[in-house]
Amino acid sequence: MQEQHFSHENELLAMAPLNADGDNQLFKKQRVHLTGAGYVQWDFILPDGIDWHFTQESIYLRSDLQLKEFKEFIRDELRQIISRRIEQAR
Repeated sequence: MQEQHFSHENELLAMAPLNADGDNQLFKKQRVHLTGAGYVQWDFILPDGIDWHFTQESIYLRSDLQLKEFKEFIRDELRQIISRRIEQAR
């Protein structure tokens, strides 16, 4: 697979939301936006209602492969956070 580089931040934002199979089990709501300082921010409402946020500089997300890696990081972190919160609730 050839790496595709984003030519504009809008292309990055269009691909940034988590929308793979099973992602909808990780959160109730999601919002992805650019901050004023050149960062992309993911805002999530987790299944138990807590807000959780991830931020990354857009210069580190210039290609589809870089974005894919960061989205996997977010998924892994969300799974761990949800798991810990379930354990704490017991």
